[in-house]
Amino acid sequence: MDRNSLLATFRIAIDREEEAARFYKELVEKADDPEVKKLFQQFAFDETSHRESLKGLYRDLGETVSPGD
Repeated sequence: MDRNSLLATFRIAIDREEEAARFYKELVEKADDPEVKKLFQQFAFDETSHRESLKGLYRDLGETVSPGD
């Protein structure tokens, strides 16, 4: 995989993790059961953590992540 493809893959992965976190945060708002709500909160936290890890790897490649990311 060339560098540009690798960077593009990282950007897509970062975006997907953000989408997943938003998805779970929406489910937190809709959940009535406290245990289900807690589970979705953990999932949202996990996805946000994944995103931050990917952003760190992206930066390690010498790239910057835009302020919105």
